[in-house]
Parts: sequence; structure tokens; C-alpha cells
Amino acid sequence: MGETCSMQAPPHMCVDDTLLDDTLLKEANMHKLTKEMTSCIDACQRCSATCLQTAMHHCLEVGGMHTEPRHFRLMMACVEVCRTSAALMLIGSPSHLMQCDLCAKVCEECATDCERIGGMDECVKVCWACAKECRQMASRAMAA
Repeated sequence: MGETCSMQAPPHMCVDDTLLDDTLLKEANMHKLTKEMTSCIDACQRCSATCLQTAMHHCLEVGGMHTEPRHFRLMMACVEVCRTSAALMLIGSPSHLMQCDLCAKVCEECATDCERIGGMDECVKVCWACAKECRQMASRAMAA
């Protein structure tokens, strides 16, 4: 496990107050997409597309609880956090580790809310899958 972050450490080098070790930073800078990263990117892109399509077509057409501001904003947050996670991994930013941690949390919240409302099985499925992939990706920073 890395050492605790200090005020002098750049924010992109810290995840949950743990300083990322040189191996993870070099890996991000070398921009080699590992099998794990490719799997996580795919899950993030699938989740972003599915949530966007579900919100814009299913939720807006069904209305009611599907268009409650809190739920609809959560779905849009899920779309954007997943899109950003995939982009940061693709460009090789070490910040993808922090972003993936956030993405896992938002995806879990979105899946839970979509389950609560009902009728969005595919959205629920891809949100849980993305949360799992992102949680594994983010845990690499904690294991380093």
C-alpha cells in the first residue's frame, strides 16, 4: 500500500488519501491498455450508452417516477461518470483510478434506484456490471 498523501502531492496521484505508487503511474503514462482496463472501458461505455438510451427513450416516454428529477439526474450522472471513466483510461490518465472509484459508487446508486422504480432491467444489469469492473480497477490503487 502506498504512503499517505500530503498537501504537496498532486491530486491525480492520490486515491482515498493514499499516494499512488510509481508502478501504477508509469503504467498509466505508458498507455498500455491491459485486459482489465479494456474490460472496464467496455463496461463503462456500455453502461453510459444504455443509461442514456433508457433515460431518453424509456423514462421520458413512460413518465411518472421515471422522470422524477432525482432519478433522472442520477441516470444522467451515471451516463457522464461512465463516459469520463472510459475516456480517462483511454487517454492514460492516472486519475482514472479515482474516477473509477466514483463511477462504481454512482453506478451502484443508479442500479438500486432503477430497481426501485422497475422496468429498466437492462440498465440495472449494466450498472451492476460496470460498478463491479470499476470497483476492481479502483482497488488496484489500494493494493499498490
